[in-house]
Amino acid sequence: MSANVLLVSHGELAKSMCESLKMLVGDVGKFEYVCLDNDGVDKFRNSFRLKIDNIDNDKEIYILCDIKGGTPFNEAFKYKLENKADFRILTGMNIPMLLDIYFNLDNLNSEQIILNSKESIEII
Repeated sequence: MSANVLLVSHGELAKSMCESLKMLVGDVGKFEYVCLDNDGVDKFRNSFRLKIDNIDNDKEIYILCDIKGGTPFNEAFKYKLENKADFRILTGMNIPMLLDIYFNLDNLNSEQIILNSKESIEII
């Protein structure tokens, strides 16, 4: 079963990460984004809910957030609780995480994604 991925962030980070992923791999059709900008939380909330409501619910949904406890995360978590939504929220998104998800869309394992993402952080 393939998954759908929604990136959420402060500023245009989520959009830029999608664009970077597209530069690296080409088509990123299963990846979408919603950004919290200066238009405020209400606009973000409405955009987020619209995206989630229009995602194919027959597939797994992964929400990737920039930081745990930030507004994009809080809105995703609140939606999950209010709607008993069946999606996973992963925080600390980075390009290695996106690549790992992209190349394993048919066989995702949240714990392995987090482990691989952490292992990509090094001091050289």
